[in-house]
Amino acid sequence: MNRRRFLKNSAIAGTMIGVEPNAASARKKAFRVAYLSDVHVSPIREAEAGMARAYQSANMLTPRPDFIINGGDAILDALENTKQGTRQQFNLFSKLLKENNRLEIKHLIGNHDIWGWFNKTADLKGDNLYGKQWVVEEFRMPKRYYAFTKKGWKFIMLDSTQLYPQGGFMGQIDPEQLEWLKAELDTTPAQQHICVASHIPILSAAASLFFDKVPENGDLQQPHYLIHTDAHALVNLFRNYPNVKVCLSGHLHMQEALSYQGVTHYNNGAVSGNWWRGPFRDFEPAYAVLDFYDNGTVDRTFVKY
Repeated sequence: MNRRRFLKNSAIAGTMIGVEPNAASARKKAFRVAYLSDVHVSPIREAEAGMARAYQSANMLTPRPDFIINGGDAILDALENTKQGTRQQFNLFSKLLKENNRLEIKHLIGNHDIWGWFNKTADLKGDNLYGKQWVVEEFRMPKRYYAFTKKGWKFIMLDSTQLYPQGGFMGQIDPEQLEWLKAELDTTPAQQHICVASHIPILSAAASLFFDKVPENGDLQQPHYLIHTDAHALVNLFRNYPNVKVCLSGHLHMQEALSYQGVTHYNNGAVSGNWWRGPFRDFEPAYAVLDFYDNGTVDRTFVKY
């Protein structure tokens, strides 16, 4: 094989972690998923055109994805926005989705999809759309966290954004959701592979490189709003369930593959890149394509649409 063909084939192969060569050759592809995260659509030309191109691209992939996962932060921001401004963004996302997508879509809640938490102009808590209720209704989600199955795999879709007691938000699942998660893991047959998806990553090394500057003491930072603060608890929980194979996330606008204790953590970049201002940390606007196999492995590639 010449060098040019080798480089081409290596680029197509994408990321495959923790798979023995003989295991990879014996496996059979089950299905394909396109993971479009952090679109951050708003009424600006770059965002509207970019979202349309990304969804058109995903719909034209060969082989075609079985479904799309919206990895969260579908809109630019609802946390501080007015009701009118939030409605404008959600209406725009729904309009562009209807015009440019024909695939089934499953949704995660991103921190920027939550309405009114940081809006200080009025008391919005009495509004029936306050908080996560609006995005749940807008995207017709079963609830803010849920599970579904697909060809030998179970997908557990987490709500990873919670209020931080000292202000702002943090990456975490609440006690009610934790009990639900444990029940889902307990009742999943051992032979059924599990994919856990959350907007905020459970584990990440890239989070330490999110900011440009390092503190004078040299400590790299992983703030509570960039990764799960309950990572220890979740990692220890997953150790009891060997059928948990992969965790998917977005949020950081960075691309990463991390393998820890038999679980692969894929951070899947951002459709919007640097919030529609080009690349972020050298990661260009892109979405992930994930091929799921019957032996519990997953291959990932990226499409710079």
